[in-house]
Amino acid sequence: MAAQQGMDHPHVMSILGAGCSPFCSNGEEQGDAYYIVSELAANGEVFDYVDECQGLDDRQTRQVFG
Repeated sequence: MAAQQGMDHPHVMSILGAGCSPFCSNGEEQGDAYYIVSELAANGEVFDYVDECQGLDDRQTRQVFG
């Protein structure tokens, strides 16, 4: 979150928090689960867009993530 400090741009989602919690399955601890909490993306998740496009070429990748 320090890298985003002072950043305010309409096309960049803000990170609201991040952390780590123990991950349990069938009542047994399996390790750690890391998470990031960001503001809501009004047009959906980037994963859904990438999945719908069946991947991105280099130009699209730079446009979305650059």
